[in-house]
Amino acid sequence: RIVTEDEAEEKVLRILVNELTCVGAPVLAEMEGTAQPERAMRALLGKYRASTLRRYLAGWQHYRKWCELVENRMTGSPTSFIDYLFVREEEGMGASIPLAVSRSVAWFQQMAGVPEEHRLSSNQAVDLVVKDLVKKLESKAAPIKRAPRWLTLMIGPMEEIVVSRKQPVGRRIAAWMKLVKMWAALRFSDAANMRVKTLKYYDGKMTAILQKTKTTGAGKRVRELPVFIGVDAYVARKEWLGTGLELVRTTWRDDGQFVF
Repeated sequence: RIVTEDEAEEKVLRILVNELTCVGAPVLAEMEGTAQPERAMRALLGKYRASTLRRYLAGWQHYRKWCELVENRMTGSPTSFIDYLFVREEEGMGASIPLAVSRSVAWFQQMAGVPEEHRLSSNQAVDLVVKDLVKKLESKAAPIKRAPRWLTLMIGPMEEIVVSRKQPVGRRIAAWMKLVKMWAALRFSDAANMRVKTLKYYDGKMTAILQKTKTTGAGKRVRELPVFIGVDAYVARKEWLGTGLELVRTTWRDDGQFVF
């Protein structure tokens, strides 16, 4: 997991540096002038996750390529950005796109070291057009389609799977993971980054510390969040939490860093 995250960050950093080089970003000259330019370059990633940076870069690259095709230059003016948004509208786009593209371009220009008064995000006309497009598209958008909710009826059978010795170990652990995420209201990535050293189990209760999530971690305002699953968190089998934890412990790798 750690190697994969490092590789993802390195890949995003290469793309970011390439984009900054294309536009002749002032920040690159400043970074290269330091005693440790490679280390300074990594600071470009900031507090953002690799997935967030990929999303920002995708929004920026689409606009930059449009400028190359239509205006034969790497970056455009406020008027060209407004024209770009209108073209996207004619092609068909969701209500979240104008704001997402605007944020992506604003983020890139900030990373590039563009003076604030020259950034598209500081232009009043751009801001007004973005807000107008969001309002117009939201009025035409269909109702939000939400993911189906877990039925309470499914909780009891999953607890039965966890405690049943007749079930395969893998199925029992998978059911336990689903129950933990449900009772603790965890995202998939939250559970995937839960570290063994923070997990405690006593008197039928389980506690843990989330040190790296979408909203917490190094560089974030909130560094960590507690997790607690009480002894009364069950529908059919009270012992599911402890039984499943014992099973999961048998699957921990030698490094013992992560629960899952």
